[in-house]
Amino acid sequence: MNIYFVISKLKNFSVYAIVSFLSMGLSFIFMPLITTYLSPSDYGLIRLFNIYTSFLIPIIGLGAFSFLRVAVHKLKKNELQALFSSQLYWTILTFPVLFIVFYFSLSLLKKDAFSLTNVFQIGLLSLISAINSSYIIFLIQRKQVKQYAATMTVKIVVETFFTVSLIAIYKIGWEGRIYSWIISEVIVLIFGLVYFYKNDLLTLSINFSLLKRSILFGSPLIIHGIGRIIIDQSDLIFIEKYTSLKDVGLYSIGYQFGNLVSIACVIFQHIYTPYFFEKMKSNHININWNSMKTNYAILSISIILALSLHFSSPLIFQWFNSDYSEGLDYIIWIAISFVMYNGYQMFSLYFHYHEDTKYLSVFTLMALITNIILNYYLIAKFNALGAAYATLITYTLYFIITAIVAIKKYNLPLLKKYKK
Repeated sequence: MNIYFVISKLKNFSVYAIVSFLSMGLSFIFMPLITTYLSPSDYGLIRLFNIYTSFLIPIIGLGAFSFLRVAVHKLKKNELQALFSSQLYWTILTFPVLFIVFYFSLSLLKKDAFSLTNVFQIGLLSLISAINSSYIIFLIQRKQVKQYAATMTVKIVVETFFTVSLIAIYKIGWEGRIYSWIISEVIVLIFGLVYFYKNDLLTLSINFSLLKRSILFGSPLIIHGIGRIIIDQSDLIFIEKYTSLKDVGLYSIGYQFGNLVSIACVIFQHIYTPYFFEKMKSNHININWNSMKTNYAILSISIILALSLHFSSPLIFQWFNSDYSEGLDYIIWIAISFVMYNGYQMFSLYFHYHEDTKYLSVFTLMALITNIILNYYLIAKFNALGAAYATLITYTLYFIITAIVAIKKYNLPLLKKYKK
């Protein structure tokens, strides 16, 4: 990444940084409100609801929408139109079957705290979020920063208004957070449908060849996506089993703070990913070395952020209900874990561009097995802190394996440009 790129993209980066931080950091922003009006057990229910919703999203449409990130840069306009319409119809038609399977599976796992209404809310949110993700992908990959900012700003304002109103004013409890989430996602869906219509993406044409290509691209990412969620969230289920719902809430608070490291990386990727794919397509002579320099920069910044969180978090926790103070114990371990995960994300871009997503599913499966084993033993021995240890070890291995394979497979330079 050269100086020209940094300067020319600084304005867009600022917009993405502000909007994306507010959007992805809503859970963090709502902490003072939640810790005042909800108990740690209530917060634990919100997190468990998020787990089940996040688990369903990657499966929808066999992950076909994930191909859009690359397709925007590789396909012609008419091909992209046919691809998107095919993906949309496929997703809507297959969702009922998927949800029925999910419903009966979840009925074996869910606690009495989740009602039948909550289960259907999970399904509704999952479908809408999957469609909305394709809209956001178009905005980011096409560098339509203003529309992205406008959409996310409306979402943030609506979600904030209803969260505050339903929890603090009407006092309906933890479900107020869920209702506000649903309302905001529906509004984004309306924006997305208007965008699809105006850009002639909603057509009657179906291209089975492109649909097959997108499914072949996305199917391995189902394992990747679900595995990532299990790694990210299964610790809460283990904590609930071996300790208590209160510990789920305390761990979740610490986890949200540590997750700020990951949010910072995602913000950068909104800017960098389109640039990276464009350069890869042009086969720019220095792309591998420039991308490696970017990887080093992101890792360095992530380490600085992790240390900053560690030293600043006690000051922030002074504003929270004292019942949540134990959440401080988890922050540094989770923050360092996301330093490792950020490194993985940067190297995974090479596999996405070359459509070698099967490698990512293998890496994720290895990490998943490791994480479940570690959670089982470490949580039983160290309680909730064992989950933090398991997360750190897992993401470290995840990063190292992905980086080594990417460097060897795509001939990436470690310390200097390769000369022809």
